[in-house]
Amino acid sequence: MATLTRRLQLNAFPVNPSLGGVARATSALLGTWLVFSSFVFNDPLKFQLSGWGAGIAIAVLAINSFWFPAVRFVNTLIALWVAASYFVMDGPRGPGMVNTLIVGFFVFFVSLIPNATRVSPERPSRKATTAS
Repeated sequence: MATLTRRLQLNAFPVNPSLGGVARATSALLGTWLVFSSFVFNDPLKFQLSGWGAGIAIAVLAINSFWFPAVRFVNTLIALWVAASYFVMDGPRGPGMVNTLIVGFFVFFVSLIPNATRVSPERPSRKATTAS
């Protein structure tokens, strides 16, 4: 009975290890959307360049954070820039600004979700063969 109680206590709040993978994939998709949304909303050039750079960085870092979990915190910093960029660079108010704010906030919160650490891909080792 004590073992059953202990198992129930340990599994009271199960952690879904695939949630981190979903969060990284969501960050990659949001970064891709940030690149293409500058064309959709016809932003001025300096906001397009900011969106392209931040979007590509978010997508690449989100994919790399599957193997290097600490990289997701760089996405947190980039998300803060994305959310603040329209105010810092004094951008036009409208749907492009709202889109950038929403993407920035989503990337910020999604990047805070921890992921199960994956082991970096390693080269397989060969067994030594002996001549007989």
